[in-house]
Amino acid sequence: MKRTISIRDESFQVEVDGDLGAAFTLRVADAAHDVKVRRSASERHELTVDGKKVTLRTAADGEGTWVWAAGRAWHVIEPDASPGPRRKKAAVGGNVTPTTPGVVARILVAVGDRVTKGQELVVVSAMKMEMPLVAAAPGVVTAIATEVGANVRPGDVLVEVEPETKHDKEDSVDE
Repeated sequence: MKRTISIRDESFQVEVDGDLGAAFTLRVADAAHDVKVRRSASERHELTVDGKKVTLRTAADGEGTWVWAAGRAWHVIEPDASPGPRRKKAAVGGNVTPTTPGVVARILVAVGDRVTKGQELVVVSAMKMEMPLVAAAPGVVTAIATEVGANVRPGDVLVEVEPETKHDKEDSVDE
């Protein structure tokens, strides 16, 4: 099976020889890797790659799949694959969503707060790393749909922000 995948705007040719369910050879660009599947569950995969044990965690987000291993994360997209159900991206239309599964560590705003573009709204913790989620545009927080300690996934709306319009800006200057 041959595929093209994209990671961080770079495309790779990937070829798998063998059965994905047991052992196979994975070719990425010019390198070949022997892979054995030790255990695989829905989002956790234990493999042996070139003799080294590797644990992968994965989560699909509607555009591709997030893959975590050894403290690093990659967003893998198959441009040739038919798209699955689409989810909103983080901060589209003012809604703030996590890009990875995790746990809400802190909520930094309250309903009614005015926020600026780039302001941190929520902090999500995943695999011992904290990721702040920020406002995509200035606006007002209209809802908080999570709480500290909640398990969240890509596509979950955590904070709703009503984007500020040009009219809103003019009104606030006149006040």
